[in-house]
Amino acid sequence: MSPLKCMTRTLLLGAIVYFAIACAHGMRVPMFSDFPVTDMYTGERVAPNVDEPPARTFRTRLTNAAAQDINFAGEYVFTTWGCGTSCAMAGLVNVRTGEARVLDDTFCCWYGDDEWFDYRADSRLLIVRGRLGEFSEEHGEHFFVLDDGQLQRIHFSRMPEYD
Repeated sequence: MSPLKCMTRTLLLGAIVYFAIACAHGMRVPMFSDFPVTDMYTGERVAPNVDEPPARTFRTRLTNAAAQDINFAGEYVFTTWGCGTSCAMAGLVNVRTGEARVLDDTFCCWYGDDEWFDYRADSRLLIVRGRLGEFSEEHGEHFFVLDDGQLQRIHFSRMPEYD
């Protein structure tokens, strides 16, 4: 068997075992379809408000993001930038209201094959992989939902192979 085929089988088997354990413990991993956006914003865009800290510190990043296509929760542009080795920061710009903000945590230490962040234009679910803050003990997948403009963590899946 080729090394690639063997690795693919191993990864697939690992995913099956992980989800079987999660189901056995009653833990259902949130899915994008669980948090649909009912109305995609198509109106006039409002310039981002980057006058107040911490948005002011990252005004160029947030202003550039505001010109991009909506990619999160129907009316937001989610954007990320590096802040050091294995470190990222993120921000949200609401193109309908102009609200621009930097997320509270830095994100670090994700060494998996998936991207650090996963999100969709038609869903309010945001998945962050790694640690929230460099010294956090919680290493894995953090699931957030955007409700009334606020991100709320709703689920966490520990990734023991990185502990």
